Amino acid sequence: MRDPEKKLRPSFELVQRLFHFTPAEAKLALLLADGLSLDEAADEMAVRKNTARAHLRSIFSKTGVKRQITLVRLLLNSVASIG
Repeated sequence: MRDPEKKLRPSFELVQRLFHFTPAEAKLALLLADGLSLDEAADEMAVRKNTARAHLRSIFSKTGVKRQITLVRLLLNSVASIG
């Protein structure tokens, strides 16, 4: 069981290794896991929304998920199972 009060955030390096993400993909995935929208994440990364979408498509392809919420669950569950 997980403690709902304890915030679990995967590390940048862990996300890269587990899912074979590029640095940009790992950063985007973590920003989305932190609750940012795709637009907000693109602004934070200083990239165009279309670039962020391209990264997201690649993330989806590498993880086998099709929705952002599923991606966030996958990231958080991966950390919970390792930690």
